[in-house]
Order: sequence, then structure tokens, then C-alpha cells
Amino acid sequence: MEKFRNAYRAMLLLFVSCYGLWAASLSVEPFESVEGMRISGGHAAGSLALSSEIKKAGNHSLKFVYKLPSGSWTWSDIHLSFQRELPAAAGKIGFWVYGNKSGNRIVFTVHDASGEWFQYLTWSADSILNWAPAWKWIEIDLTKFSRHSGGNADGIVDAPARLANIILQAPPFTDEETIYLDDLTFTAENVGCVKGTVIDELSALPIADATIAVSEVPTSATKTDSQGNFSLFAPQGTHNLVISRSGYDQQVSSVSIAVEEVLQISACTLTPSLSD
Repeated sequence: MEKFRNAYRAMLLLFVSCYGLWAASLSVEPFESVEGMRISGGHAAGSLALSSEIKKAGNHSLKFVYKLPSGSWTWSDIHLSFQRELPAAAGKIGFWVYGNKSGNRIVFTVHDASGEWFQYLTWSADSILNWAPAWKWIEIDLTKFSRHSGGNADGIVDAPARLANIILQAPPFTDEETIYLDDLTFTAENVGCVKGTVIDELSALPIADATIAVSEVPTSATKTDSQGNFSLFAPQGTHNLVISRSGYDQQVSSVSIAVEEVLQISACTLTPSLSD
């Protein structure tokens, strides 16, 4: 399933031109699997399933059934948690939401390299599920958060960053409602994309959680997924690509990338540190 998801993401790496600016879009979560997703939320409850009947892109959407009872609280929320690495810390996150006219709010959080968290859409009219059952595109700029805390608390999204969760909030309280989510996408302007897989030089096994960064561009950094795969957005030019992971020797190589280009790196190997 992970291989399918990665192939789907690669297929959905698109470049479009708008007023002279090239925008790269990468499908961060196509919602073709519920693997690695979980629900939490105190006395709230919910369930996840794939839907092939109501979908916007691909073969499925994510069907999210939830309950937000009042209990003894004046508010209630439920968290859909899944960790997805972003290809850069500068850009926009967007996704399709099939509304339900519940009046509940939908917000989401991003965690950065320092441990600081950022919440988006908290007080935005776009976050209120007040439209009739139909698809609506919701998009935010990473720099325009509504709340932040923790980490270095500097209010700057430090790379590498990852999407942490999507949250549904009450009031109004609900007995049971359903929304559908599809095609969560990251977009950035005037960049190319570097793609590859990081493996252990000795075992030839993929390395998860390795950091890939452009040393000259603070916002261009990401991490590998569980299969060692990564997608990194970087501006045009020749850069030092730094690959690192605890327990391994750091690798630095020179890469040249053009706007609109997808650069596939054939072999990214890390050697275990002798000191470890």
C-alpha cells in the first residue's frame, strides 16, 4: 500500500504557470488508505473508512464519521492524526472537503523542526462546515497561522515540517455527522522538486526519518517516510544537498535544479557511523 501511495504522489506532482509564476503541487495525502491514521478526542468518537462513491480525485476519499457530544463541557473536538512530511516549509496546503452543513469547524495543525506547533483556520469563516453536501477546496498559506506555541516559539515554521492532524470542533454539538476528505496537496511557487530514496549502504535497507536539506535555503528541508522516500521542493540553482540521520555519516552532494524540473536522484546512501 505504501508503494502505491508513493506512486500516486509521484503521478500527482504537477507544474502550472500562473502570471509568470510556476507552481509545483505535490499530493501529500491522496486518502487512498487509512494506514497510519488514528482518531482521538476525549468523549468525542469517530470512525474512518475509504469511500469510492463520494470522491474528488483518485479511487477513494476518506469518509470521516464523528460525534461531538456536549457532556459537561462547553466545547468538544476530535482529532484525525497522521504524520505527513511536507516538501518544504514555505508554501500552501490545500484539500477538498465534502461539507455537511453541521456548523462544526475544521482546523489543522503543523509541527516544525523545533517542536513548535501551528494551528490554521481557527477563526476563519472558511473553517465552518456550513455548505450543502458538495466539494469545497480549502487552502492556507503556512505563514498565515492563527495560533502557535511550543518549540522555540518564534512564530516561524522551521523546516523540516510535517502535517500533524485535522481537527473537528464543536459547538454546535452533534450526535453524528459525516464529512469526506480528498487530495491533500502542498503547493509552492517557482521551485523544482528533488526526489529520491535514502538507503543504508551496508544493509541496502531504506532509512526512515532521515533529513534532506538544501543548506543555502532554510525553508527547503524534509524527511524520509517509512520507505526511505522523499520529495523536496527547492528554488532554481545549484545547491548543496545535505542528507543526515542519527547514527550515520552525513552526506553532502551538489545538485542543480530548474524551476518546473523533477530531479530524480538514483542513489542516496548513508554509511553507519563507526563511532556508533
